Amino acid sequence: MKRVAVIHDLCVLGKAALTNIVPILSVSGLEVCPIPILTLSTHTGGFGPPAIQNMNNFFYELINHYKILDIKFNGIFIGYLGNEENLHNSINFINNFGDKNDIPILFDPICGDDGKLYSNFDSSYVDNIRTFIKFANIITPNYTEACLLSRNQYKNKVSDNDIYKICIELASVGAKTIIITSVPVNE
Repeated sequence: MKRVAVIHDLCVLGKAALTNIVPILSVSGLEVCPIPILTLSTHTGGFGPPAIQNMNNFFYELINHYKILDIKFNGIFIGYLGNEENLHNSINFINNFGDKNDIPILFDPICGDDGKLYSNFDSSYVDNIRTFIKFANIITPNYTEACLLSRNQYKNKVSDNDIYKICIELASVGAKTIIITSVPVNE
């Protein structure tokens, strides 16, 4: 059975993040290793500001334990990280368990929607995500995130050429395979 590390947030209330990803990947026949990088009392949409607990100490201990055990992964899925320190923690994880092993590393750079950043992020977080992109084989930004990361203006109606320009810019900062979701298309 293929083993996948999933580095993501854990939302206690609200169907999101690890609570969605683990069953979907498990039913696909994968051994899913959920690694909560932070725990939130709720997801960030509609419940007000959540209580947040970073899992940095646990994350460091997990990496050290897995190194001792010589744990191997067949893939790494990285989602909502919440802050710059967790981006750096994820790079540390990739350097220990992904980079040398030539395995798929998927990154969903969750940071915004509907043309704007989520309220808990700023432009420096986007700049750090741009730097992080090169560590992944596959990135799956939504259209808003793709615009933010490529420094292209968000448009309500998008042409193929607009998407092409976004992909060229994302490739220039290290993206290898780009899957842009939620693109508003001309009908």
